[in-house]
Amino acid sequence: MLVTVLAYQNNLSGLIVPPQLAGAMSGDGQSLQEALPDFSKIKDVEPVYNNDFQFNPEDSSFSFSVSLENPLNTSVAFNSLSTTIMDENGTVLGNVVLTHPVTLAQGQNSTIPIEGALSPELITLLQEQGVDLSDPNFNPEDLQGVNLDLNNIHFTNVNIDIGGTIIHIDELDSSQLFGEQGLGLTDIVK
Repeated sequence: MLVTVLAYQNNLSGLIVPPQLAGAMSGDGQSLQEALPDFSKIKDVEPVYNNDFQFNPEDSSFSFSVSLENPLNTSVAFNSLSTTIMDENGTVLGNVVLTHPVTLAQGQNSTIPIEGALSPELITLLQEQGVDLSDPNFNPEDLQGVNLDLNNIHFTNVNIDIGGTIIHIDELDSSQLFGEQGLGLTDIVK
């Protein structure tokens, strides 16, 4: 180890910072592209619902999981995720959290557990559309037949920890997440 430190005595950051990131930190965009995974492949991946939805009417909490294949040439560790869901009027519709850290292994399917709570306003809105979240046969895919427009939902206070890097976003709207076509319930539960 002493030999390594002596070899890098004029460039101690070279012991810790890979050359690609060092180039990126000095303004070399090409080095940054080489250092980061190609996240453009993720947009073509659709999560698959695992038919394990549970709803507790006493506290309005829910849980379910999705399977997701990692198309990247590297593993990605999601340590945490949390967000609040609001409508265009600022009414809180619920919150969502990643319940346990998940590592998406390169080229593998992973199960992602999701938990959260729904607001009384959203529960009432769903009930008015004939949706009974407490029904043991309820399946989120059944929401495809519900006539609700969720194009005006916003995700606020988004906090994501990816591999120890914490990202905070004050607000995202559905077009930022799902493109200009917006988001319908059929898009959520494919």
